[in-house]
Amino acid sequence: MAKAKKEKMDPVKKAKLVYSGEFLLIAIVFIVLIILKFTDVLRSDNFIKSTIFNFVTLAGGLLIIGDFLWATLSKKRRSRTCYLDKCIHLPIGIYLLTYDIISLVNWNADYYLGIEAYSWFKYGIIIVFIYIAIDYTFEGIYHYFYPIPEFLKLEAEVRKEQEEERLEKEAQEKEALEANNSSIEEKEKESND
Repeated sequence: MAKAKKEKMDPVKKAKLVYSGEFLLIAIVFIVLIILKFTDVLRSDNFIKSTIFNFVTLAGGLLIIGDFLWATLSKKRRSRTCYLDKCIHLPIGIYLLTYDIISLVNWNADYYLGIEAYSWFKYGIIIVFIYIAIDYTFEGIYHYFYPIPEFLKLEAEVRKEQEEERLEKEAQEKEALEANNSSIEEKEKESND
């Protein structure tokens, strides 16, 4: 029994699946981190680790806010990106900036050794992870149905190529049919002579 030839997946659909799948995979990773952090499997009561986290997230929060401002003020940037994504990321950037400033104001080893500091750090991280997991889950689903502008350009290019291939194939079939008809006419002439 012959196997049916599999249809090739549309490149645009494939790209949307990969892009959305990446978002959903990141969301799953953060859900696992939330569970591990909440159950204290991942403990970060070390002063050095928490300080490094504060400086890294401070830079990240500033980058998120800067990216939002760039997308807001630049029409060219806004046309190439999904502005909704920038708006959704903005609250986490503001939260991280606020959280890190409060943490760095109380930046000393004695504070981080207390139970209040551990709870502050633990639940501060969990809030960040929860927001990121929700954000990336939403983006994974949303961008499958409403792709980013780059995918829309890709889709237009793929449709144009498919149309060109279809027209070329029709032209070849027409030529083959005309050649076949002319050879039949020649054979009929020869048989009539």
